[in-house]
Amino acid sequence: LHREARVRSSLLRRSSLRLALVAAGVLTALAANVEAREQLYGALDNTDLLKCEDQYWHGQVQEAQSCYRGLIASTSPVAIRAEALWALGDLQGANTVFQQAVNAEPMNAMLRVRWGELYMQTYQYSEANTLFMEALEIDPENAWGKIGAARSLSEGNGDPERLNALMGTVVENGGPSVGPLDGDRLRPRSPMTASAFSAT
Repeated sequence: LHREARVRSSLLRRSSLRLALVAAGVLTALAANVEAREQLYGALDNTDLLKCEDQYWHGQVQEAQSCYRGLIASTSPVAIRAEALWALGDLQGANTVFQQAVNAEPMNAMLRVRWGELYMQTYQYSEANTLFMEALEIDPENAWGKIGAARSLSEGNGDPERLNALMGTVVENGGPSVGPLDGDRLRPRSPMTASAFSAT
């Protein structure tokens, strides 16, 4: 019953995202180009996906686009195909595939964290927070889940007490552990913030 409830919840999420995207008129516009995404350092560890990410970060946008498309056409894990669709700007497709990934691996907290980040990008903070909290139910020490939940509360004008409690646990226990990062990976992915970054 618990698993069926989560599947029903996932179906509602897919419908919610589709309606939001259609209302915003962004479905066709986003599908054409590689999309700037928030990067959770250390959250992505698939070698093939990281190759595409590195190409994007080093300004090789066309190569990155081809790389992501290759992941979608390949036998890559479902979660990696969701990431590739997201990177290509197909948010509706990414949402559907994240749903499939979570249904296949219901106890994988990071899938819910990444799915929550997709909802953050479409300003659906309540849905994002639900996913982050589900991730924390599975893995209470997941620092990405805590940070995501705090961000969704902050940006969605959520309960200040819950926000303070979440941020307190992040500060006490430390954030996510990540590997070494080169300078390009520290640059913001949004074109607007990227141009501001280079101007400083």
